Amino acid sequence: MYKISGESSIFALIFKINRKEMGYNVSIDTAQNVKLNYELAGVGLRLLAYMLDGLFRTAYVILMLVLIFNLQDAVSFDGDTLAIILIIAALPVMFYPVILETLFDGQTPGKRIMRIKVVRVDGNSPSVGNYFIRWIFGIVDFQIFYGLVAIISISVSQKGQRIGDMVAGTTVIRINKTISINDISLLQTADDYVPKYSEVVKLSDKDVSIIKHIMKNTERKHNPEILKLTTDKVKEVTGITEITQPDRAFLHTVLKDYEYLVSRYE
Repeated sequence: MYKISGESSIFALIFKINRKEMGYNVSIDTAQNVKLNYELAGVGLRLLAYMLDGLFRTAYVILMLVLIFNLQDAVSFDGDTLAIILIIAALPVMFYPVILETLFDGQTPGKRIMRIKVVRVDGNSPSVGNYFIRWIFGIVDFQIFYGLVAIISISVSQKGQRIGDMVAGTTVIRINKTISINDISLLQTADDYVPKYSEVVKLSDKDVSIIKHIMKNTERKHNPEILKLTTDKVKEVTGITEITQPDRAFLHTVLKDYEYLVSRYE
């Protein structure tokens, strides 16, 4: 627990908490029962994203007011019509995070710039309901004591969750690069390549994306347990039984085989 003295500022508290949580990870089990470790977004990153989104919202409000009152001068709406137009124009500002996080996979423009995103801690994709719950509880997190509730709850939670995250079952992570099936093309299998495991065609694009993500993560920080769990899951899904390679070499072969076989089917 952090004690705030009269001489300390909110920025000093943010620095302490952000420094405390640097390097904190969250473990998420995917639908494929593969455990992935993500780096939690620090308080500083989340605060900057929130401030950036505040600027975007302000810019939108100014633009809408200019357009509406210019239109009012030209058309001369009555009071009730003008009020309705203003309410409709205000809705995107009110539901800004819900709308944009739903449309852009857990990111608002501010989060995108800071390279962070909302995810569910159970490995599933967040729903509109999850984003809506986060927004509702943002009143508690951000409006009470000027966001101090959110800062403290994020710092003391093992999964970096503010109250809205805890209720919605979400958290916010740092992201590096979006992994997609197109990344597999980096393997560049030769035309005369002979696949070793034809059973890999039973994998889905999402399965392969997860394998690729795990391979990249474990290159930076060797984790044989994750590689072994991934290998076991691949064997379970594909039915591959005979493996003469170490786990990393096996998974690399699986990716190459998948790219080669899928490209031949297209």
